[in-house]
Amino acid sequence: MLINNDLESYFESEQLLEGLLIEFEYFADQKIVLIISNIVNWSLKKDAGEFQKTVFKGVKSFERLFGANKGFLENSFHEKDYISTHVIQDIKFSQANGDFHIVFYIDNFFGGFQFLFKDLEIETKIGRGVKANEQEWIYFDVETGAQFDFHYPFGNLAKSINPQPLQL
Repeated sequence: MLINNDLESYFESEQLLEGLLIEFEYFADQKIVLIISNIVNWSLKKDAGEFQKTVFKGVKSFERLFGANKGFLENSFHEKDYISTHVIQDIKFSQANGDFHIVFYIDNFFGGFQFLFKDLEIETKIGRGVKANEQEWIYFDVETGAQFDFHYPFGNLAKSINPQPLQL
């Protein structure tokens, strides 16, 4: 678990802003919100990208903030199912009565979501893309060399809810 000051510093660093939202899912029965994003990391080489799996635990008061398109599913989203892409435009973080409160705003079309949570775990992966042909890229984990699917950089989200804690 991260201490409060670490969480505040992490969200104040705006690391997630402008990151491509790949997937989010709210598991009400497990009180978990999972977010997969391809975040901006200017220190990486041109053909590399950083992927992040963020797991919010002890979630309550989840609320979907709808944008112009109310057709998006209320509790889940995966970018591969849509023609347009969506990036994280704004994040508001605060503490409320012993819980952490967070609001993610994606864009006017998508809207966003907000919730209270108790704990946070993050797993990151640096991937390198290799152009296979005019329409296809193949991605490899820089650390392990293993190939992975851009749309599922951590495997199938619904089956893999076990990231390692973030060390700040």
